[in-house]
Amino acid sequence: TLTFPWKLLPSVSFVARNILGVQYNLPINILPLANNSSGAPATEPMSLDAGIAIQPKLGKGMVLSVALGYRDILNVSRANLFRHITLGSEFDLRGRFFFRGGISLEEWSRSLFSGNAGLGLRTKYSELNFSWLMEDPGTADTPMQDHRFMFQYILKFD
Repeated sequence: TLTFPWKLLPSVSFVARNILGVQYNLPINILPLANNSSGAPATEPMSLDAGIAIQPKLGKGMVLSVALGYRDILNVSRANLFRHITLGSEFDLRGRFFFRGGISLEEWSRSLFSGNAGLGLRTKYSELNFSWLMEDPGTADTPMQDHRFMFQYILKFD
């Protein structure tokens, strides 16, 4: 991710997965690695994602971060255009409270809703987050909704 030091703090991000089909076969693992779940391919082809974001200041102590992402630039999934686009935003109020939300046009292209929402509270020494996530890990022919909730408490030390 590269963030430019300009008024709206625009940033550009790139993510590469499984570059040139890389595989890790370590003889000794410090942490155990999970095996592929049933139905998942043994190896996944290389893919690239890109995103752009801006952070306009809306007033005293208010910042709105808006992001647009394009997943699977190489179209390894052979999906239509809408399945690749994601939109998200975060509203930050005085660095203390924040609200997040996003949608995936991937699911809207199949008349399914997929999105996420969250809220949080920050202090100098801790952060409390609650998020709701919804995704479709199924295939183009067999959609499968997956709902998850995340509760996170972070302690900060100086």
